[in-house]
Amino acid sequence: DHFREFVRRGARIMISASNEAWFGETAAPYQLLAMTVFRAAENRVAVVRVTNTGLSSFIDPFGRIVDIVKGEDGRELFVEGVSAQTVPVSSGMTVYARYGDVFALVLIGLCLLVLLYAWARPYAVRSLGRDNATEVVLCR
Repeated sequence: DHFREFVRRGARIMISASNEAWFGETAAPYQLLAMTVFRAAENRVAVVRVTNTGLSSFIDPFGRIVDIVKGEDGRELFVEGVSAQTVPVSSGMTVYARYGDVFALVLIGLCLLVLLYAWARPYAVRSLGRDNATEVVLCR
């Protein structure tokens, strides 16, 4: 929500600075990078990700990782390095950036209505009585 709010207020590029040293060489930095990719794509803004231990990267507004800082040996974590890229600046706003989780909330509401209907339907069928019942035979 904070990221989306910055975009709603006019941010066209985001910078994410992160201290990930305490994760060590685990999957956590990669997971955090993946989350940042989603933030870039759902808000359609470029993200410059700066970390103290690795996975410093440039992400374009479509969520594509343009570059990751790598060491001389090709490693990405706990390395020193420099990268310079041209960063595209967005001009529009996505539906998600504008309305947030409204779409998801509408879907949750529809699911609840379907569940309520499924729960209430057996009671409605029972109340029809025997005259409106249909016999079904299953054969193998």
